Amino acid sequence: MSAAYRSRFGFWLAAVGISASVLTGYYAYSRSGQMLQHAAEDKLLTATQVLARRTATAFELRAQDVRFIGALPQARQLAESAPPATRAAQLRGLEDIFTALLAAHPEYYQARIIGLADHGRELVRVDREDAGLQPVRGADLQEKGHLPYVFEALRQPPGEVYFSRIGLNHETGAQQGLDKPSIRLVSVMRDAHGEPFALAVIGMSLDGLFQRLRADLPKDIKVLVTNEQGDYLAHPDPEKTFGFDRGRRALIQDDIAAAAAILDRRANNSVLTVSDDDGDHRSVGAFVRVPVGAAREGRFLLVGLVTPMESVLQQTRVLGLNLIEVAFVFCLAVLAAAFLLARLLAQPLQAFAHAMRRQDEQADGPSGEDSERGFLAKAWQTVGATLGARSGELRARQLRAEYAGLHDPLTGLPTRALMLDRLLQALARVKSGGQSCAVLCIDLDNFTDLNDSLGLPVGDEVLRAAAQRMRAVLRPEDTLARLAGDAFTVLIEQAGGLGEVRRLAGELVAAFDEPFTADGNRFYITCTIGISLCPLHGEQAEELLMRADAAMHAAKADGRNTYRVHGEALSSVFDAR
Repeated sequence: MSAAYRSRFGFWLAAVGISASVLTGYYAYSRSGQMLQHAAEDKLLTATQVLARRTATAFELRAQDVRFIGALPQARQLAESAPPATRAAQLRGLEDIFTALLAAHPEYYQARIIGLADHGRELVRVDREDAGLQPVRGADLQEKGHLPYVFEALRQPPGEVYFSRIGLNHETGAQQGLDKPSIRLVSVMRDAHGEPFALAVIGMSLDGLFQRLRADLPKDIKVLVTNEQGDYLAHPDPEKTFGFDRGRRALIQDDIAAAAAILDRRANNSVLTVSDDDGDHRSVGAFVRVPVGAAREGRFLLVGLVTPMESVLQQTRVLGLNLIEVAFVFCLAVLAAAFLLARLLAQPLQAFAHAMRRQDEQADGPSGEDSERGFLAKAWQTVGATLGARSGELRARQLRAEYAGLHDPLTGLPTRALMLDRLLQALARVKSGGQSCAVLCIDLDNFTDLNDSLGLPVGDEVLRAAAQRMRAVLRPEDTLARLAGDAFTVLIEQAGGLGEVRRLAGELVAAFDEPFTADGNRFYITCTIGISLCPLHGEQAEELLMRADAAMHAAKADGRNTYRVHGEALSSVFDAR
C-alpha cells in the first residue's frame, strides 16, 4: 500500500474517531443535562411535598387544640345552670387554661368560647395584646352570632373541626391578630343530649407559618401560597398577597397559566415551567395541594416553590465544560491512534491485495495505484459477499430455532407458549368488543395403557394421527396445541356462542369413532373434552385454562368419551351429534 493511501486511510480513521467522540460527547451532555434537570425538578417537588406535609400537620395539631377546649369538663359545665359564684369560678378556670394555651402557642392571638344564646355572646375570651395575655370580661365580651364562621361551623357534623377561610383579620377586639393573615378553628360544643350550646374558637395568625415555609430555603427559591381560588396568600411581592381583602385580586393563574389545571383538579401535583411576561427568563415551579378542613368543602392551599431555570441548569453547564475538556483530550488521542493504526494495518492490507492479485485471472491487468485500488475494491466485495451469505445462513438458523421452540417436534402443533400468546391476543380482542372465544382441554382416554402395552413408537404414531383428525375438524383460524403427553388444547376464536362450541366439541369427540392403525395393530382410542368460554367463565388466560381442565376431569370421572362445559351437567356425546 502506497504512502498516499496510508495517509488517506489514517485521515479517515481519525475523522471517524473524532466524529464519534464529538457525537458521543454531545449525546452524553444532552442526556446528562436532561437527567440533571429532571433530578433537580424531582428534588424541588420533594421539597414542596415536605413543606405541604408540614403545613397539613400544623393544621391538624391546631385542630386537636380546639377539640381539647371543647372537651374540657369546665367547658361542658357551661351547658348546665349553676349559681353565680360557681359560674364565675368555672369561667376563671377556663381563662387560666386559655392563658396557658396561648402562652404555649405564640401563633394563637385569641381563644374563646362563644355561647349560642344572646346572639352568640362570648362567654370566655383571652386575647394576646401588646401588654401580654389578657382575659376579656363583662361588657367587653361581644356578640358574634352574625359572623360567617359562627353559623357555618354549626353545619359541621359532630366531632368535626371547622376551618374558616384564610384572610386578613378585621374582627374588632382581635388585638395583635388585627389585619394579619389568620384562620379560625371552631369546634361545636354539645350538651348531654347532643344539642349545640357553644363554640370553642381559636384565632391563629399565619405569619409564623408562612415564615417557617420560607426558612432554610436558598435565596433564589420563592415560596408561593394561594387559596383554592388562586388568590395569593404568600408571595415575595407583599402587594400581591390578600388582594381579595383589599379590592384588587392577584391570582396565580394570571401569572402561571398552567396552575389553573391544578386549581381545577384537572392535574395532580406537578412541576411546571414558568416564563416571565417578556419570556426572557424561565423558572421551574413545583406545586402541591394541601387540604384545609373537611374534604366536602373543597378548600385547600396551593403551596409552590419556584426557582430560576439558571439554578437548575448550572450543574449542566459545569458538566458541559468538563465534557469539552474530555472530548478535546480524547480527540487528540484518537488522532494519534488513527495514524498509528493506519501504519499497522497497511502491511496486512497490502498482503491481502497482492494475494487477490495473484488469484485474479487477468494477471496482466493494469499496475500501479489504479490496479491496487481495483484489487482492494474486489477484495472488499468478496468479503462483503461472504459476510452476507453467513448472515443469511445465521438468520435462517435463527428462524428455524424460533419455529422449533414454538412447535411440537412430534405433531408439528403449536406448543403451550405459542397457544398462550394467541389466547392473550384473543382475550384482548374480546375485551375491545369482539366476539367471545372458547378454550377446550382435550385428553386421550387410556393413552397411558396403550403406551405401556404397545410401546412408545405406536403411541407417537397415535398422537400424530389424533392431531391430524382434530385438525381436520377445526376451522383454519382455530388453534390446536399439544401441551404435553396426550394433553391437547384448542382455542376457538369468534366462537359464536355456546351452541356452536358444543357442536364443535361433539365433532371432535366423533372424530375418534374410527379405529386407529399403527404397526399392524388396530384399536380404538377415545377422548374427553372440557370447555370454558370468555367472558362467561372468566377473562384471564390461566383462569380459562384451569376451568376447562377442571371440566375435562369432571367429564372423565363421569365416564369419558364425552365433553363437559364448565359449571354444567355432563353432556352426552350422543346429544352433541
